[in-house]
Amino acid sequence: MANRSLWITSCVWLLISACTFDNEEETFPSEDGEVGCQTANISYLTDVLPIVQANCYVCHDNDNFNTLGNGIDLEGYDDLKIYVDNERFFGSINRDQGFSPMPRDAPKLDQCDLDKIKSWIDAGALNN
Repeated sequence: MANRSLWITSCVWLLISACTFDNEEETFPSEDGEVGCQTANISYLTDVLPIVQANCYVCHDNDNFNTLGNGIDLEGYDDLKIYVDNERFFGSINRDQGFSPMPRDAPKLDQCDLDKIKSWIDAGALNN
């Protein structure tokens, strides 16, 4: 009987200890080892440009903007800044009402990427 009680107690303890309430960010840190989405000190060159290159340049680079990009060129800081300043860039990638949802025919950008871009814009959208 004592062995059975010990066995039941052990099983219950294992079940309880296995049931934790970790959140995804703590359980699966980002590639750089940071927990969660880091939106402080966002840089155009380091953070924003790679997102834009990977998601926007397919249609909105110097080679394709007239054919695929509906005349919108986002290649380079100066060209991107035009659409940042008139709010069309973030409105489109965030898929806000009244804006063309971008990227077209693709899923919405990852929320962390949107948060990084928004943080950069809110900090003045510097060419840094």
